[in-house]
Amino acid sequence: MSAFGERLREARKAKGMSQDEFAAIAGVSRRAQVNYESGERAPDAGYFLAVAAAGVDVVQLITGVPAAATQKLAAVGEARDILVKMGLPEEQSRVLMPVLFQLLTAPQPDSSASTSTDLHAELTPRERALLDNYRHSDEEAQRALDKTSAALAQPVAPAAATPKRPRKAG
Repeated sequence: MSAFGERLREARKAKGMSQDEFAAIAGVSRRAQVNYESGERAPDAGYFLAVAAAGVDVVQLITGVPAAATQKLAAVGEARDILVKMGLPEEQSRVLMPVLFQLLTAPQPDSSASTSTDLHAELTPRERALLDNYRHSDEEAQRALDKTSAALAQPVAPAAATPKRPRKAG
């Protein structure tokens, strides 16, 4: 059995399904499912879409690495790119790397999550980290952040159309 076939079998069993049941949600025959698990054949994109819709982590199925872990690896690269673009000394970059990583990997807010009136309880970890960074900045940095956020919050007016000049009859 191939490594992919083993991961596929484990994913099916984790769902508590037989090969027939898993094949049905994937839209293939039992024979195809047996072939995929044994490594004799590889599924097509439609198969992966169907099992993903059923809640299978397709990234882990294909690579052996959970999707959450690959997203965190991507966030490390993104944080490193940000720090390089900022041109900070290495010492400062080392200090900022964990903060950027936390911000990049923090869960996004769920608009239906909370009905609490406590503002702090409604903040996501990412928002809490931003607020904490703001509060620990000096006054000059806070003023700069205030101006930047105020500017970003302004609606962008559509570009004014320039009037067309009438053509001269020639």
